[in-house]
Amino acid sequence: MNLKDTKKISSLQLGILTFFLSKATIFPVASSIMIKFGKQNICFCILISTIIGLIPLLAYIYINNRNNGLNIIELNTKLFGKIIGNIINFIISLGILLFGVITLLGLCNFIFSNFLYGTSQIIIGALFMLVVSYASIKGIETICRTSQLLFILSIILFLISFGCLIYYIDINNFKPILDISFNNIFKSSYIYILFVITPIFILSIIPNDIIVKHKNYNRSIIIGYLLSMIVTFLILSSTIGVLGNLTKYFEYPEYIALSQIDYFHFFERVENVLSLQWVFDIFVFMILVIYFLKKYISCTFNIKNKKINNSIVLLLSLLILLITSIFFTNSIVIKNIIINNYFYVLLVAFILIPFLIFLRIKLKRNINYN
Repeated sequence: MNLKDTKKISSLQLGILTFFLSKATIFPVASSIMIKFGKQNICFCILISTIIGLIPLLAYIYINNRNNGLNIIELNTKLFGKIIGNIINFIISLGILLFGVITLLGLCNFIFSNFLYGTSQIIIGALFMLVVSYASIKGIETICRTSQLLFILSIILFLISFGCLIYYIDINNFKPILDISFNNIFKSSYIYILFVITPIFILSIIPNDIIVKHKNYNRSIIIGYLLSMIVTFLILSSTIGVLGNLTKYFEYPEYIALSQIDYFHFFERVENVLSLQWVFDIFVFMILVIYFLKKYISCTFNIKNKKINNSIVLLLSLLILLITSIFFTNSIVIKNIIINNYFYVLLVAFILIPFLIFLRIKLKRNINYN
């Protein structure tokens, strides 16, 4: 069952993947919910969440450092046995599948409402998932190389965005400070941790023996995490600084803030180009979601045939697209489901289960990985 990747990736590439995973769900899903609770204090909530988020992050790193060349699917069956291990793997994979569905819907809704109004969201999603499937089929090395290029473009777009938004920031928009209840601060921070930290667990599908310069593994993950936190903090703080109290009324406030940019009345609608940075985040995220789920199926059912694995990728993309079209009709529905139900899925799949894996490794050091 031990299906090994023959290609190698660098610790730098791993840090870049961490950067994208940490940012991917902020724009399409989490930011508007966070702002609903945190309001002008959203920046304070991000700082709290970043510190608390180091706890699950370090647990993830600990697990990945001790997987002895196994991905998380294989590791769980070794730690807990085949029956319990398969149940745990199913719950984790289900959480990641729903992550993909929610993120894809957020992207399709954004593109539909701002770029391609009148075009079916299914068509938008299908075209996007077709490219995602192609990249996922190419394997982890190609995924990492693609992410390196997109990382450079993303940072350039971020620097342009933030540099231009500074001119429009009004300090008064950050007032009043800490005028909300502790409960709302907790909710906003809680959302941030669940939607920003937990996606990093997807990296556990990558066995540590294919990582070049593994001694830099911990540092790369932490740097990627902190860099994404800095970028998110600056983007959301500048959004609050530009829009003020109006921020909570917009579904995609970051995009609305970018629409204020005007290059001497010469360039118009620059927000359409600058918003590509968030599309890049989601693109890399969805590739890794499909890659994780493919590995889950191939490891669980011991599928080694390349053509069958490629077919699995296409079927998974189709499944995510179908679930998106059947169960979620608009962004209001999805946000209600997130607030009322999906938090529990995230909590179990990416907080409680990793904690159990962490304890199991601690208590069972001499594990037969062969």
